[in-house]
Amino acid sequence: MWLVFRLIDLFFFASVAYLDEFLTSNNSTEEDASIHRRVGPVIMVSTLLPLLGLLVLSPFIVHADILSSATWFGVLGGIAGAGMYTGYFYCLEKFPVQSVVPMFVLTVVWVLLYEVVRGASFTALGLVGVIGAGIGGYLLDAGFNLRIPRGVLLAMAPTTAVWATSFVLVEEATTRTTAFTAYWFFLAGVLLIGLVYLVFVHPYRESFFERLKAQRVSFGATSLLNESLAMTSFFFQTLALATAPFVSYVAATSGISNIYLLGLLFFFPLNERSKPTRTQITGIVIISVATAILGLAS
Repeated sequence: MWLVFRLIDLFFFASVAYLDEFLTSNNSTEEDASIHRRVGPVIMVSTLLPLLGLLVLSPFIVHADILSSATWFGVLGGIAGAGMYTGYFYCLEKFPVQSVVPMFVLTVVWVLLYEVVRGASFTALGLVGVIGAGIGGYLLDAGFNLRIPRGVLLAMAPTTAVWATSFVLVEEATTRTTAFTAYWFFLAGVLLIGLVYLVFVHPYRESFFERLKAQRVSFGATSLLNESLAMTSFFFQTLALATAPFVSYVAATSGISNIYLLGLLFFFPLNERSKPTRTQITGIVIISVATAILGLAS
């Protein structure tokens, strides 16, 4: 059943990534503005709109003490999730979505390392999958040129490490309470960071209100739709984490979202930068195969 939850999650995740590319490429903030002002609006939306999810899910959560381990694992998972959003949108400002999203395969590498530290065995098949993921990531970063990766691969490495941390924390929360409750606390952690950004990060706050005023429909309405899809995606991800035998099973299937995303970009192209090149398609195919191998090895 966990795989069904995960497939639904990844379809919504790819849809969100597609709309993220639209929001990034249709930015009313000045081209010469700082990167913090350009990414601020989408980061603010992603970390503040979970308030809607908290309100909708409130009737379904199981009461949990604020000092309980379930509460804190969920909240800390949400804080890590907000960190992923932040790093992801900075990467998306510099690189096209078809280069950024496939890099989430690095999440399974971090999760597998975590499980090895906890005593799990690392098979030869798993090593092949990790190497394949590295090759695919290298192609998306450097193409067929022999040079040290210095672009999207390195940029997404810390972002995916934080996301893997969120996976582990939320999975721990689901072992102590219901999936609904764990997800509720995850959203609370994300919102907590959003409030910190709103109060203390001036470029984010100022550019958010400026863009909302300038693009009420293309930014405001699209963001509302996008974050609704995102919260749906992460809810099904939580269900998958709650029912999967191992966290790595969930992380290992991340490459499926690449196939969904390529289909959306092919049938509904957004702009020139989002048109996949042959090199990018090759890298995505390799990463998808590596994901399947990692899934078998998990």
